[in-house]
Amino acid sequence: MFFVSVVLAVFIVVVLVFGFNLTGYITGFFVADSGYDLEGFAKCLTDKGAVLYTSTGCPHCQDQKELFGEALQHVENVDCVTDPNVCSENGIRVVPTWIINNERYEGVRTLEELGELTGCEPNE
Repeated sequence: MFFVSVVLAVFIVVVLVFGFNLTGYITGFFVADSGYDLEGFAKCLTDKGAVLYTSTGCPHCQDQKELFGEALQHVENVDCVTDPNVCSENGIRVVPTWIINNERYEGVRTLEELGELTGCEPNE
């Protein structure tokens, strides 16, 4: 019983100390404070015509946005709550959705995946 308590305590401390950054690295997500040039990456996505469709209050949309941190301001982002006609015209049924090269990619995408789809790189 003592061993289980110690293991559980260590686990809780690790989660509290490393928080979400550890989760991001484990899942393969680049995260906003990882040292990558996310501003340049976000601008490249926009230059390549990539558009992110989200909606206010969507937790998965928030996850997608958090990968960019402050660089999100450089991503073309359409909120389907405030612009429902734009989303409807583009066939958006699920958020988050990326449209890249006239192809629809539903769900949260890692920055690595977005880089592969666009040729953009989140350079260090």
